[in-house]
Amino acid sequence: MAYRLLVGAALCLLSVFPVVSQAQTIAFPDAQGSPAALLDGSTVRIRVAEAAANVTSGRDSIAVNVTSDVAGDSESVSLLETGPRTGVFEGLVDLAPGGVLAEPTLATATSPGPPAARDTIHASYGAATASAGLVGSIVRFIDDEGRETASLTAGSDVRLRVRDELRTVT
Repeated sequence: MAYRLLVGAALCLLSVFPVVSQAQTIAFPDAQGSPAALLDGSTVRIRVAEAAANVTSGRDSIAVNVTSDVAGDSESVSLLETGPRTGVFEGLVDLAPGGVLAEPTLATATSPGPPAARDTIHASYGAATASAGLVGSIVRFIDDEGRETASLTAGSDVRLRVRDELRTVT
């Protein structure tokens, strides 16, 4: 009898105070929220979804640990909630091959090999982790208007956009 009364009381409380559950996640998205190719020498966006970190009616902040395998660097990066009560936090970290320029900057490196390999970075918050290998450059096809495209017309000129944060063209 006491067991039934206890279960009934618990169910009553759950109906009055619904439990909000959101899985804790962490990622390296691009500006549009899609998975990003991480370019060595660039600025990387970090996003954490964690409802439990939403503790005030304003915009909260959390700290994420970011590390690099080859360079062996570790940084604490502050992420700010994207809006009041969203439970989604974003922040940026600069990647600096061979050294640290300013905070928050994560030192990265390239293993000389053989074979040569770019660094891998990791971000962690609580039980959530994300890892991504760095690339040296990104090549995209572009159309006549300079917009990225996935297809080209037969016989048309092929245009490429190469992004390499470590090269300066003058």
